[in-house]
Amino acid sequence: MEFLLLQYCMKAIKIIRMKNSFFNSCLPTRQVVFKSFKDSGLSDLIDKQLGKRVKTIGFSYSDIFANHLAIYLNGGDCTEDVNDHLREHLQNVRGMQVCSADTILRGFKELAAETLFLEKPGFYLHSFLL
Repeated sequence: MEFLLLQYCMKAIKIIRMKNSFFNSCLPTRQVVFKSFKDSGLSDLIDKQLGKRVKTIGFSYSDIFANHLAIYLNGGDCTEDVNDHLREHLQNVRGMQVCSADTILRGFKELAAETLFLEKPGFYLHSFLL
């Protein structure tokens, strides 16, 4: 279930990124997009389906997804861009908790599932989630 939700969110990020090329330069647009993210119930759905993270960690899974979404909507190419280029801009977005690239990647690692690869000589390589 977590993997399917992650795939859905990543596809949504790609579609939104293609449609919002102007997003990078407009702070009010950022405010509207993240308010829409929260108001749409997507953040609640993510937290409900994926559960809570450890209480000592200050960021929920929806915060991690919102940060990852922000990286790509702001023209970032990799997760580390949040540390190098985007932190000061994202901190201006009301209601958004900006986490480090390490936190984002650690959150995705927590959601990773083991994959089994099977290859039959002369045929295709198949992968299965365990």
